[in-house]
Amino acid sequence: MARCVQLDAEIMDVVKLAQQLIRINSIPGCAHSEGVTGETRLANWLEEYFDKFNIQTNLLPVIDNRPNLIARHRQFNPGLPTLAFEAHLDTVSVEGMSIDPFAAEIHNGRLYGRGACDVKGTMAVMITAMLHWFREHPFDPGAFNLIFMATMGEEGGTLGARELSRRPIPLDMVLIGEPTGMQPVIGHFGSWRFTVKTTGKSCHSSRPYMGVNAIERMRPALDLIMQELKPGFERIAGNSMSMTKIHGGELINIIPNFCELSVDCRFKPETDIAAQRDHAAARLNALKGARYNEIAIFPPYSAKADSQILPLLEQALDCHNLTHVRKFEPWYSDAGHFSGAGYDTVLWGVGDMAQAHSENEFIEITQLLKGVEVLTGLLQNCAAFYSAKTLA
Repeated sequence: MARCVQLDAEIMDVVKLAQQLIRINSIPGCAHSEGVTGETRLANWLEEYFDKFNIQTNLLPVIDNRPNLIARHRQFNPGLPTLAFEAHLDTVSVEGMSIDPFAAEIHNGRLYGRGACDVKGTMAVMITAMLHWFREHPFDPGAFNLIFMATMGEEGGTLGARELSRRPIPLDMVLIGEPTGMQPVIGHFGSWRFTVKTTGKSCHSSRPYMGVNAIERMRPALDLIMQELKPGFERIAGNSMSMTKIHGGELINIIPNFCELSVDCRFKPETDIAAQRDHAAARLNALKGARYNEIAIFPPYSAKADSQILPLLEQALDCHNLTHVRKFEPWYSDAGHFSGAGYDTVLWGVGDMAQAHSENEFIEITQLLKGVEVLTGLLQNCAAFYSAKTLA
């Protein structure tokens, strides 16, 4: 039977921690006075913060010295199972925000600022629950190891998670932090992005017969996508293929020698994306003057049918009378890389995705407080689970 956890006021500094995280501008491209970019600044701050609690950290540069961070108990025992909390360091830009993005002000029970919802609120919840757990186990990790992973580049293509999931880290369970409204998310779409470029020959528009119009050459590609590729891709209900951007030519009196079309596709885990990609590339490259170029494929996520962490999380939610429904979401996250690598992965966090990236991004204070209790309950459930397995 899971034991519900009630924490003392000291642990409820989660609000203060969330404010500190929000006040650090961690937009990847923003350079700070000390010569580091946003994610690096936040990673460095976390490194110093964890050191105050005698927690070991490692910074792992990925690209352009933008790091992932791993924090763990100094008595980490490689012979024990390991649970990882994961949240991303970066935020989207502050363009168009109607509030001070870094003031971290509280009004009417809400904490406002860029990243409050996506995903620094959940990061603060994870770290606070971790600190409480390590305070309860100061000299040994207990029945299992607990580590915290902060990844770079989630908003720009889940770059940090892709790198981290390829490392030989012995993880048994992974909880990925995203604003899910404290609902367990058991699956989400993947994303496939590509461009089609057509080439031609420029000439003055008064003599079009002397050139080759790249925009006109794009017409067969548009027809192929609309009549064949899109219907085939969308045979799986929920999949989508959307043409999102097109650009060609230089001046109105010049026949264009180039045209480029961008396509964004979202797909369910059961999609054979490799086959879809190969088919699209072959058909588009067969068109005269056309060329397929893949931008990226971001993997979908699906929880394991026999997941161990999912029921332990749900027990913790039950303890606090929090109604929960397993959800499938249309967006993608770091979770796809970890589930794709075979880890027992679940998506969960505080905040509402509708607030993510918004002009007045906020998170409810009550969710921060309740989130810490839920994750502390999850840790106790994991301890009971692994202790029972050891005795068995």
